[in-house]
Amino acid sequence: MNLDFSNARIAKTQYLDRLKSLSPDLDFDRVSHAFTYSWDAHEGQLRKSGEPYFIHPMEVSLICAEQGMGTTGVIAALLHDVVEDTSVNTGDIETCFGASVSRIVDGVTKLTSVHEEDKHFRKVETYRKVLLNAAEDVRVIMIKFADRLHNLRTLRYMAQEKKERIARETLDIYVPLALRLGMGNVKSELEDLAFKHLYPAEYHEVVEKISESESRRQVLIHKLRSILEDKIQKQSIEAEVFGRSKTYYSIYKKNKNRNIPYNEIFDLLAIRLICNSVDDCYRLLGVVHSLWQPVPYKLKDYIASPKSNGYQSIHTTVAGFDGNIVEIQIRTVEMNYQAEEGVAAHWRYKDSPIGESNAVKWLRNLVSWQKELSDSTEFFEFFKIDIKQRDISVRTPKNEKIILPKGATVMDFAFAIHSDIGLHCIGAKVNGHIEKPDQELYDGDLVEVLHSFERKPNVEWLNDVRTPRARSEIKRWLRKVERKDRLSIGKQLLFREYGKLHLRENLETYLPEVLREFNFQSEDELFIAVAEKSRFSSEIITFITRRTVTQKQAIDEIDSIRREGRKSLVIRRMPSTMIRFSPCCHPIPGDHVVGFITHGRGIAVHRTDCPTASLFKDDPLRAVSLVWEDTKKGESSTSRISLEAHDNPVFLKDVISLVENHKLEISFLEYRVEGAKLYVELTLKVFNTEALFTVKRNLRKIPGVSKVSRPLVDGVGRE
Repeated sequence: MNLDFSNARIAKTQYLDRLKSLSPDLDFDRVSHAFTYSWDAHEGQLRKSGEPYFIHPMEVSLICAEQGMGTTGVIAALLHDVVEDTSVNTGDIETCFGASVSRIVDGVTKLTSVHEEDKHFRKVETYRKVLLNAAEDVRVIMIKFADRLHNLRTLRYMAQEKKERIARETLDIYVPLALRLGMGNVKSELEDLAFKHLYPAEYHEVVEKISESESRRQVLIHKLRSILEDKIQKQSIEAEVFGRSKTYYSIYKKNKNRNIPYNEIFDLLAIRLICNSVDDCYRLLGVVHSLWQPVPYKLKDYIASPKSNGYQSIHTTVAGFDGNIVEIQIRTVEMNYQAEEGVAAHWRYKDSPIGESNAVKWLRNLVSWQKELSDSTEFFEFFKIDIKQRDISVRTPKNEKIILPKGATVMDFAFAIHSDIGLHCIGAKVNGHIEKPDQELYDGDLVEVLHSFERKPNVEWLNDVRTPRARSEIKRWLRKVERKDRLSIGKQLLFREYGKLHLRENLETYLPEVLREFNFQSEDELFIAVAEKSRFSSEIITFITRRTVTQKQAIDEIDSIRREGRKSLVIRRMPSTMIRFSPCCHPIPGDHVVGFITHGRGIAVHRTDCPTASLFKDDPLRAVSLVWEDTKKGESSTSRISLEAHDNPVFLKDVISLVENHKLEISFLEYRVEGAKLYVELTLKVFNTEALFTVKRNLRKIPGVSKVSRPLVDGVGRE
């Protein structure tokens, strides 16, 4: 949509006029307020194209209006990037627009404030957050789809590498998710746009070939429609007949995956019949088969057996006139709403008898998934598999329908009934025949679980299940029942390996340091990990061995200083295994420092103004004077900087640009907004205090900066 962005009032009028044509029942006073709010928040921000950034949330809101979302959804779409990209927070949004809008905006907002090396974790956690919020309010996922659609429509301005990454992510995640949620229209546009950017040569080849055969195909479809409409009218059935276009990507996949020549794919004609009732659907099927010969094994009745996403339709393929193969879909008006718009149909057709679809129920199941799969990566991996899997429908003896992924087993079915049934499953009667727990189930199977409370799970059961619920229940049981056994085995194993070192100290002497090094909260956790991973004990023993050698080196070096009458150790001349720069104060070359002999970790180096240093600097047995060999040379070290500033949209950009201009590397960045104040924590890689002083001095020159300090572990900083 082209607006006059030189004037906010004119742009708003043009936007509201367009919105009224799409969704005339909105509360336009509230939408107008949201337009101004978002416009002001994004002022000065630009897209890669050079256009005002506000174009993006505006277009996303129009897509949401086209999908029939109400006032709350359209407002949330206008505001969906303000928390992520501006100083506005969710509390501000709730104050101005209410709790519902605030929750939706929070649901679509990416996670921030994580380490650079945790990009994958951030993405996984963001997906998890969006999906779980969508389970509570489906408008969250609808805005994410609208956001991705507009980004793909304008992807030409991105670098090629980023184009390909976004397009691949779309095909891997967004397209199958849209299909799973029954959003056929969204799925089709997403995959064609992604196809265009990921495989541009193949895309243009398909477009060109379609254009070459388009006129002939339209003539044939017109003839087919005329024949069908005449026959339907004679049968007194109310129905509409439409020609149906195939997506570019579906044509490409048929050519690539099924090795079907393009000319055969293009000759395939597609017709859709829309009627008013289920009875009419079957009457229309009779009409079609009375006109043309059905192709064997190509009749699929998704009305009697709907797909897991709620999709219902009858598919048949017939040999039409002149030998043309025709694909025909038959469905009711309501089925068509569900097939094209999926979960979005709820918002457009509130009075239609659609109800809560299987797609919505699947979203809600994600809530129980995340409780059963506490690890985010495991949750995401199961999610990626599940959205691409076909489902099967299996029945209980009471004729209750259980939806499972294709490939699910008897044991998966048992856990779907109840966790206690699954934990003691010994098999099942499948269609009257006794089968083992690992027997794969198929669509339409009638299953009666057999169980015995004498049977207990073991780790091999994990090979026999496919669903997240079954896997998590088995793992939970194994952790609970076997914990004591594994703890005892791990403890014995580690003490036995340690005994081979013949050290004077007991193992307990080193355990606190081992817990810190390997990130364990307790000794029990450590011993269980040793039992579960046989090689882990050797890693711990190697760590202890290095620490004892390092401590001996440090003591020998200090004894040498005292014998020779030297005053200080030279830091750069010491072995790297013998010295450790303390994370509490991050000393760097040029700082005034002092060293302390640690138990098993050599010499710890602290700045002299570090609170930890004041505890030990007067201890003659532990303290040692240190000097730097050459502050102009050597490897880079990390140092922290804290900034306080008056918040403005470009402040972080100014900080990052300044650091990059000094040819320094940012290894960590975190920020928070409190009122009108912005607080930033940076960890930089610098060579010496001179470089650090220079960058601090120039940071103070950035407009709005009120304080620049180098913090210590207790939060006290040095100006």
